[in-house]
Amino acid sequence: MKFLAQPLTLSFLSSSTGVACLSFTDFDFNERFFFRPLMVVMVVTYFIGAFFLPILLTKLDFEVLKVGYRGEEAEASLAGKEEEFQDH
Repeated sequence: MKFLAQPLTLSFLSSSTGVACLSFTDFDFNERFFFRPLMVVMVVTYFIGAFFLPILLTKLDFEVLKVGYRGEEAEASLAGKEEEFQDH
């Protein structure tokens, strides 16, 4: 998540700047039906993607979700499974 935090935040800020232009129009329709919903969706999805999902995924303990070095014990058990598979 270290390398994703900055691009995620910068994309949120640049998109917010672009959508903020809709709030300065003279038409109430644009502000009410485009600006408000877009800002709500952008803020909610930013916080879900930046905080909620990383926390949730670190709390889940599935082997499929684990990335990186597994340790010597896990490598030994994987090597044993590979040997069993090759024997059959």
